Amino acid sequence: MSSDNLHFTWMLSILVLPLPLRAVEPLRHNLFARPSLAALAAVPPAAAAPAPGPEAAWHPRLKAVMVAGSASLANIDGTLVKIGEELDGYRLVHVAEGEAVLYRNGQRYLLTMAPPGPSMIKNRSNE
Repeated sequence: MSSDNLHFTWMLSILVLPLPLRAVEPLRHNLFARPSLAALAAVPPAAAAPAPGPEAAWHPRLKAVMVAGSASLANIDGTLVKIGEELDGYRLVHVAEGEAVLYRNGQRYLLTMAPPGPSMIKNRSNE
């Protein structure tokens, strides 16, 4: 073995040996993944929310948005909704930074994300 090959092998072993031997763990929770049908079927009927009345008040909370053109998503009360899909009879038609527009019976509803509260804002003056 030539000295160049020996030197290369020695350098390669120094670079490779410190690498961990285990694989990197995958993400445990994907915020935009839809639940499987098996997970939804596993919820006992008693735990399911009662059906709302004919004109029950709807007070949704917009938790997150992903703006991606026609593939945009909105997280409304923990439910992921794509543009064109309906949630409780409200059709999502537009998603923008911090807001979502829904229609029901020809009426427009604008949901906006709540501004971050004091606990969500980190005080950087102490760092």
